[in-house]
Amino acid sequence: MYIIEDWGTGYWDAWPDGAAFVDMSFPDEVSTTEKFAYRMADRMRRSPSALLAELKRRLVAKNSRSHNVGMVGFIKELVDQCAVEDIFHPEFGKKGSAVSLIKELRIQRSHALVIRR
Repeated sequence: MYIIEDWGTGYWDAWPDGAAFVDMSFPDEVSTTEKFAYRMADRMRRSPSALLAELKRRLVAKNSRSHNVGMVGFIKELVDQCAVEDIFHPEFGKKGSAVSLIKELRIQRSHALVIRR
């Protein structure tokens, strides 16, 4: 079991392995985290499937970028490791095979818990 703390420092310019987040995937009218969180929670209550479809559309849009700096990038690599069996799916994935080294991954605000197989 591994506990990763303060992984959000990857969003900080002042942190040695961090960099400021540049949000290119959401409209300009979402100017604060609070407004965005409220809007997403409200939409999730009204129509979860429509919200998920919109988020997916925005994530695959040409101007969508992902922040992969510092510990944020490392957390995203752990997510990829969790998906390795889907990445190498015999019918839909890449050729080859692999088994994830991670039994469980729990990501919370500022902390992540990794349980190895």
